[in-house]
Amino acid sequence: MADMRLDRVWAEHVRRMQAFKQRVEPALDLLEKHEPQLALDKLTYLLEQAPVEEPDKWQALLYKSWCYRDLGEAAKCIAYGMEAVHSTEGQMLFTQQKTYGSLIFYMYETRMSDEELKRATFAFDELNRETQVYEHDRKAHRGHEKIRVGYIASRFTENVLSLFAIQLLCAYDRRRFEVYCYSYADKEDRVTEFIRPLVKKFYVGPYGQHTPPDIVAAEIYEDEVDILFDLSGHTENSMGLIAASYKPAPVQMTGIGFMGTSGMGAMDYFLGDPYCNPPGLNEDDFREEILRLLHSHFCYTPSERAQHITNQYRPKRPGEEILLASFGNFRKLNEQHISLWAEILHRLPQARLLLRSSDDNRYIRRKVREMFRAQGLADNGRVIIERPDWNYMNRYQDVDLLLDTYPYVGGGTTCDALYAGVPVVSLYGRRHGTRFGYSLLTNAGLGELAAATEEEYVEKAVALGSDPVLLAALHEKIPGMFRQSPVMDAAGYMRDVQAAYERIWQTWLAGESGSSERGREASGEKQLRGQ
Repeated sequence: MADMRLDRVWAEHVRRMQAFKQRVEPALDLLEKHEPQLALDKLTYLLEQAPVEEPDKWQALLYKSWCYRDLGEAAKCIAYGMEAVHSTEGQMLFTQQKTYGSLIFYMYETRMSDEELKRATFAFDELNRETQVYEHDRKAHRGHEKIRVGYIASRFTENVLSLFAIQLLCAYDRRRFEVYCYSYADKEDRVTEFIRPLVKKFYVGPYGQHTPPDIVAAEIYEDEVDILFDLSGHTENSMGLIAASYKPAPVQMTGIGFMGTSGMGAMDYFLGDPYCNPPGLNEDDFREEILRLLHSHFCYTPSERAQHITNQYRPKRPGEEILLASFGNFRKLNEQHISLWAEILHRLPQARLLLRSSDDNRYIRRKVREMFRAQGLADNGRVIIERPDWNYMNRYQDVDLLLDTYPYVGGGTTCDALYAGVPVVSLYGRRHGTRFGYSLLTNAGLGELAAATEEEYVEKAVALGSDPVLLAALHEKIPGMFRQSPVMDAAGYMRDVQAAYERIWQTWLAGESGSSERGREASGEKQLRGQ
């Protein structure tokens, strides 16, 4: 077992961190209550009462970044966050990595260019330069009766990731594979309870989100995991990737839960498909090698709420009001894309637009209203903003057409809509993460609903919104098409994934150099032999 004792340096870091957190607790409480402006004002006041010592400066900057994040001010959020990352005195590498990873996630919610995102994400590996990576004995791994696949994520609970990961954890071939799960979350739910008895091992970091990544990496290494799959990417503070930076498994990969590369030399492969990653299109955006599945790198398993939907769509008559909708997080919205929605509404006078988000943040909602007001659509009743609730799946039955966001496109919401029979118009670009909708629609036999340009996106939405007969036909046909598509073919997906696992495992056993070995040579990571 990994040594689970916090060393004195780590203990002192946690003690100091908690002490400063207690000093500004009133501000953090307001942030927890979704009052970021009040939190920022309180934080500013508290910090003015006494000088901030240099070892605490990074925390003060980080908390300001959080406030601006919840105010919807991405530029200030990223600026203060970056300043926190570079304020190194009193800060351990782990917290720098977590903060930088969260900033990468925020960057994907902006309109940053592909090249800017690539540079920023590749720079994450600079924080891993001093990481000591494990070496692996091919003879020992070759002796395993089955291939040991480890999945690491911040948590294995009911969330959007579980819709796409659950088959990996329960539908694998137990004659050929053993599955291990590694989590940082000490909270569990019914999804966790479902997974736990189906895997060889379910490990939770002893200190939850504060578990040092080297402890988790040591656990993975001692389990002699053959292939480690990070499911979360740069979401949830990049916790899985940070542990993976120690190279605790000889073959490592990422994908599914994030929109792009890890940027890490320690990762060998990124899971993709022919539609998100056509050969020659976006390989240079990745530090990993693209591991393309035959059809879709997503396998959607509907939630229990989705399974109870009745698909009782009421067809509309010509000229009757239609309901367009977006169920994506409001943080995905931006002025440029809202201008496209405004054009669609101007050209469809019989349409209204429903917006629902899982994020119940009144400041973000206000910002969204301001963006629509700039398009002349805030106060005329044509844009409806609803609060989130647990019954959101039934609301799809009222929707005629779903409009996808861009460049942060939908994954779970697109699948939910198609499962409910709602057609989706999705704009796609060159980058992997902008092509989720294109891949899902193409796999479902609905590729004509995907648009390569903004003009095409508007035209497709207007054409569909003007044709109630076609909308009714799509609502009737889509549920069956989607259920019979590769996106919901769990058996076919697992055959494809497991064949890919066996290929990359045999490649490593044969001693062929992988992308991570080249990456480590470039980044100068140190080698660590297991004890």
